[in-house]
Amino acid sequence: MANLPPRPQPQKVIPSAKEILHIETRDWNSNKDFLIETWKERSEEFAENHRRAAALYKTRQSFLETNVIILMGFATLGNYSAETLTQKNVSFKWINLVIGFLNTTCVILEGIINYNQYASKRELHRKAYMNWSSFATKLEVTEALLYDEREDSKLFLIDCRTQYNELMTTSPPLPFQMIND
Repeated sequence: MANLPPRPQPQKVIPSAKEILHIETRDWNSNKDFLIETWKERSEEFAENHRRAAALYKTRQSFLETNVIILMGFATLGNYSAETLTQKNVSFKWINLVIGFLNTTCVILEGIINYNQYASKRELHRKAYMNWSSFATKLEVTEALLYDEREDSKLFLIDCRTQYNELMTTSPPLPFQMIND
């Protein structure tokens, strides 16, 4: 017999929504395990990306808020110093300019914080992280069970596909910096 090239292994195909509807109950096999594994890996990636996005927005918000607090402290100190100096009949008009500059800078920084909505974006990504993590855990637990211990495959896969699609549509978009990394 001539040396024949090895037969290509059949690729594991992810069933479509229509194919899932025609699955017989309790019909677990390696293709469905592959589907669960694929969904689990993707959901873990999405969870990690949303965790990193929440941390990014927290860092940005903390940086700006810290600067506002420091500058407001200097502005308050300047106001107090200006009052004390004017009571001693010392005229320092430049102090008023510095105080005005600090106050204006604080207003600008607060505007940036409010305009960019760092707090709400951080909270949305935190919730998305929790939802994706929960979904990944659900898949991991099911994957760890023996076929006989699992629930009905048709109902489970329909529920997972619905939950996966819902998570995809309700999750906030990731920042461009996260996508490029």
